[in-house]
Amino acid sequence: MKAKRMLSLLMTGFLFLNIAGEVHAKENVENKETETVVWEETAPAPTMSTDGISPRASWGYGNITSSRPLGGYPKAKANTYTYSGTAYRLWARIDVINNDSVSTIGPEKTGYNASSVSTNYLVSDTKKCFFIGHHEIQDTKSSSTQTATSEKSYD
Repeated sequence: MKAKRMLSLLMTGFLFLNIAGEVHAKENVENKETETVVWEETAPAPTMSTDGISPRASWGYGNITSSRPLGGYPKAKANTYTYSGTAYRLWARIDVINNDSVSTIGPEKTGYNASSVSTNYLVSDTKKCFFIGHHEIQDTKSSSTQTATSEKSYD
């Protein structure tokens, strides 16, 4: 009877150790998944357009660089780039809509005779949120402007 009880206790202990090991392994996987994610690598921003609707040959592109630290709140910044050379004016802004439906207009950045511009990071007040990047390029030669938006959500 003692041997049966001892075997039962050992099996229960082994089961708990095994479950704890699986949970620990899963946490490591989750840690890797929540490291910095560059939005550009997963889905490029739409082609810039002069009228905001129809795509056309563009002078550059915009994207969002974002991350969610383990146990923290997501943060993001907007980037605008030329494909080559410099533009008369580049502009970027990052906004966020938090899980509680509060919108925040974030930092913006303007660069003149530049090939890229990036805003400062905007940190969400909630873990679930939706970032919106706004991008503009003004051509040096024609003074025409192209615009685009990019998006990144955290659920």
